[in-house]
Amino acid sequence: MAANSGAGADLTAGCSGGIKNNNQPTNNNMEKQDRQYVNAEGKFLATVKRPGNGWMGMEASGSEFVRVPLLIADEGEQKGREIVWKGYLTEKARMRTLQTLDDLFGQNWTFETLAMGQVDWAGKEVRVTVAGEEYNGETRYKAKWLNPAAPAVAKVEPAAVGKLDAVLQDIRKGLAAAFAPAKGADDIPF
Repeated sequence: MAANSGAGADLTAGCSGGIKNNNQPTNNNMEKQDRQYVNAEGKFLATVKRPGNGWMGMEASGSEFVRVPLLIADEGEQKGREIVWKGYLTEKARMRTLQTLDDLFGQNWTFETLAMGQVDWAGKEVRVTVAGEEYNGETRYKAKWLNPAAPAVAKVEPAAVGKLDAVLQDIRKGLAAAFAPAKGADDIPF
């Protein structure tokens, strides 16, 4: 089953770089931050990086989450940029988050091993879906979904199934004709 977790990641959470003492961003630091973080929507191949402040965290609201920091690996404008997926552990999101993590990284982890830093998902490849959300007139990009790096096998369209069945029937007719007893074969003594 493909892992699609609706848990989002706010790129501005925990970002303190680029802010002066008077809380006004500097142009130089804003440009650096723009180059550092994903700034476009899309689906990207990404590599998990080791989190600087642990795999687990808690929002100011008290919502706990699992943090999965990512570096975009796809060639293009976003290559090397960072984004963080947060899998929330609220009652509503918990099952989806756990299924996503198990699908991507296996079941060889617990919250205790995550909290103790005994789990290392760094270097694993995933596919991340990034979406922009408007907030106070600005677009913020969030990691909305994580999926396995290898794309799921596409289903065969019904029209193609019909064509394949026709090919199958032709092959079977040809095989049946090739292995049919020769005329007069009943006359051969054994």
